[in-house]
Amino acid sequence: MKDREILKCVEELNELSTILIQQYNKPKKNFEKEIIEEIGDVYVWLNKLRNHYGKGYVKERIEYKKEKHNLK
Repeated sequence: MKDREILKCVEELNELSTILIQQYNKPKKNFEKEIIEEIGDVYVWLNKLRNHYGKGYVKERIEYKKEKHNLK
């Protein structure tokens, strides 16, 4: 995996966290469109990371966390 791809993923994660904080800090303003856009961007780059590091282990970890936090 290229450094650029990792940095792009980090960038998108930061953009999502920023817009979520803005929504929290300004509850009367609607950031829904921006949040949805950033979630989509994050999904694309996380999928690249998942493919690189191994889908199997990532899937196991997701299932573990869902069960741990009763999210099923």
